[in-house]
Order: sequence, then C-alpha cells, then structure tokens
Amino acid sequence: MIFAVVVSGTPPFTYQWQKNGTPIYGATDANLNLISVTASDAGSYAVVVKNSAGSVASDSARLTVNSTPITFTLTSPVPGAVYSTHSNVPLSASAAPVDRIAKVEFLDGSAVIGVVTASPFTMTERFTKAGTHSVSARATSTLGVVVTSDPVQITIQRSNGNFSRAV
Repeated sequence: MIFAVVVSGTPPFTYQWQKNGTPIYGATDANLNLISVTASDAGSYAVVVKNSAGSVASDSARLTVNSTPITFTLTSPVPGAVYSTHSNVPLSASAAPVDRIAKVEFLDGSAVIGVVTASPFTMTERFTKAGTHSVSARATSTLGVVVTSDPVQITIQRSNGNFSRAV
C-alpha cells in the first residue's frame, strides 16, 4: 500500500507522515510505503510538508483493511490414528481462500515439524519417538493473520523391527 503526496513551491521539502495524528518514525519521504498490510495498519494517514515558507498538513486519507475470514482445518491425521515409528504419517490441511494463505506449518505440540507454502497443504513426517503426539497445523495469511487448527492426538508405536516388503 502506497500513499503519495505531490507538492508545489520552493524546494527543498521535508515530509513527516502521521497515522491517527502521531508521527510515524522514519516516514520522511514523499511516499509512504506500507508493506504486508494488516488490520493494525488501519487508520487515518496524513503528511506534513515543510519548506522555507512554512508547513502545511495534507487532508487525511483513511485506510480500511478488509480481511476475508480464513477457514482452516487439519484433515490428516485423523484423531486416534496409530502409526509405527519411522512410518510415513500423512499431514494435510484444507484452507480457504487458498490464494490468501502464505504458509501452513505443521506442529507436534509446539514444535514446527514442516512448512508448506503452496496448495495442496500436504506433507509426510516420520515420527521417531514412540508415544502420544498432539498434531496441529497453523496457517498464516498473506495479510499476517494466523489461524491454528484444533489439535489431534495420534499414537506412535515402537516398531518391532520386522518389516515386511511388498512383492
């Protein structure tokens, strides 16, 4: 998002952008560039321009941030699933709108075990530690909104070392 001001008069000019009447630190150019706009950026913006003849404040421009709610669900694994250590555990999540999702992180408890940055939001993980694991997923939108799925409990059982091979 870029706010810009065009001035006339005798240069040089200095600029100080404000949000809701408060100066924005470092915002001292003719353009104000807001990167990765989030809901916290909403407000009234104006600029004070000064030169040797004095100063003038611009009219305010209101920035409104509309955010489409994200729907997000962990679809795999299913609650109560049982896997052997070192087996591939499918991890999958569905999100909408897909074009607003920057990344999906899969978690084991609070530890991130994988990141997917494009749809479909799927991956596999090999759990090496036997026991109960709380698996969830966290989506971050392109606007910085974070949504976390409900966790599911899965069990990883120690494999007995006898592996069969498909023929």
